[in-house]
Amino acid sequence: MSADLHIHIADRKALPHVKEYMKKEYWSSTIGNGYHEFLLPSGEWKRLQEIIGSAEYNAFIEMMEKLPDSQAKRHIREVALHYDEKVVDATPSVWVGEVSWLKAAVSGDNNTYIPDIVGEIRKLIGNKLPVVSDTLIAKVQKVFRKSKNTTEYKVDDGRKVIAFLKKHKGKRAFCISW
Repeated sequence: MSADLHIHIADRKALPHVKEYMKKEYWSSTIGNGYHEFLLPSGEWKRLQEIIGSAEYNAFIEMMEKLPDSQAKRHIREVALHYDEKVVDATPSVWVGEVSWLKAAVSGDNNTYIPDIVGEIRKLIGNKLPVVSDTLIAKVQKVFRKSKNTTEYKVDDGRKVIAFLKKHKGKRAFCISW
């Protein structure tokens, strides 16, 4: 089963919702969409993924869940996010290509399951919210020109993506994969 990578555009109305959406680490039946914060020795709470990175995040959460509740709850907390999913879902988007993040993660074989174009676009735009500019468009064009798809997954030839970005110059871009 594969996922799709899309480039989305956030206008001024959608941008606050998109920024909150980008913080999402998980969904919980108790708080809904959220992320974890960790209590530093200084007494400051800091977003957990900023401290340990996403690769170690799941292992850390599993370890914390094994601790007695009182001990774990002193050092880690859930933070609820408040944004309108409908606003994020309604942002204009363009399809980039198919990918299997899960198969790549399980097998360690990115070359087979992540088309170069999809991986490079995700690195270039991802959740950084860059402004769509001539420079960004040129970088995206370069990705489509230089990258070869050696996987079994389908990718756009770049024409629709470039036309889409040109139409949305001056706005913020971000990627969603599902």
